[in-house]
Amino acid sequence: MLKTPRNKLRPFLQLWSAARFLYRTCKGEAKYTPHWQFSNAEGSRLASRFDAPTAHLLSFLQLTLPGAVSVYYGQELGLKDTLGKDGQYKQMGVMQWTPTGKDHHGFSGIEDSIFFPESDDKLELDNFETQFAVENSALKIYRKLAKLRQRDEALIVGETVRDELVNDDVILFSRYVQAVNNTATGSAFVVALNFGDQQRTVDFATPQTAKLIPSNKNVERAEISVTTTNVTDYKIREHYNFVESPLVLPPKQAVLFKL
Repeated sequence: MLKTPRNKLRPFLQLWSAARFLYRTCKGEAKYTPHWQFSNAEGSRLASRFDAPTAHLLSFLQLTLPGAVSVYYGQELGLKDTLGKDGQYKQMGVMQWTPTGKDHHGFSGIEDSIFFPESDDKLELDNFETQFAVENSALKIYRKLAKLRQRDEALIVGETVRDELVNDDVILFSRYVQAVNNTATGSAFVVALNFGDQQRTVDFATPQTAKLIPSNKNVERAEISVTTTNVTDYKIREHYNFVESPLVLPPKQAVLFKL
């Protein structure tokens, strides 16, 4: 499980590096598979340990990494810890299907109070019904990534090549089924995540980033597959030339594109 102090990403990067090393060295012998779990019933929720954009980025990252994934209910909605009757914050609040009402966010038809705490979010955005109605909500982005992860071989069994941090904020890696001479069988995906508070660019003409691209692929006609909520420069299923123009990542945003 990811246990990272608020706004401290270095321990997470160390964990990721260790998991990547074990994955790449053991998969041929012991068939080791990493298991990515960022929240569970034993600890504070992801959206309570980090600010909302960072928590969403970590979920985006989780669904694009190789291996097994466990998602604690409500993580896809950005649910936070809720205040229980005993005054303690609880990570086991109700799954919120609808906005606040007599049915406890759609969890129970009992009008009286129930044992499990509920969110007191005044904006009423942390529920399934509200987010399902919004095209680029955290829930919709989660669903897009989950579907890609289920149907594309590159994200199911594809090799992962991780770059070092770019600009100290950007994590960049590729996923593809590796064939001879570092070619890709089928599609290749590139994941770029900006955890910083400033806009960052990624130049794929540098050796540092070019090594992520299979030898039979290029970024001159990259197709955008999924982006986070506040990415406005790129549209889903449209193509962009990242040789002529670098990839631009707004603060706390991510892009997944296909080659």
